[in-house]
Amino acid sequence: MAQMGVPFMARYARWKNREPLYTKISLAILQSANQHILHDKAGRVLGFSTRPLKESVADTLAWFKKQQYL
Repeated sequence: MAQMGVPFMARYARWKNREPLYTKISLAILQSANQHILHDKAGRVLGFSTRPLKESVADTLAWFKKQQYL
């Protein structure tokens, strides 16, 4: 679905005079990344830990509103 939104994101970004949230190239990079990435090392080495999905979604929506994407 994100691929279908690329042209609209580009137009919206031009209209708002800002960088697009994502581009065709950034999506291609994400799709080409290793699909078998584990967070184990991040936890061991950096102390990374996950958090509840509900909390992450709430923070994401708040960021989108602050950036005036919503």
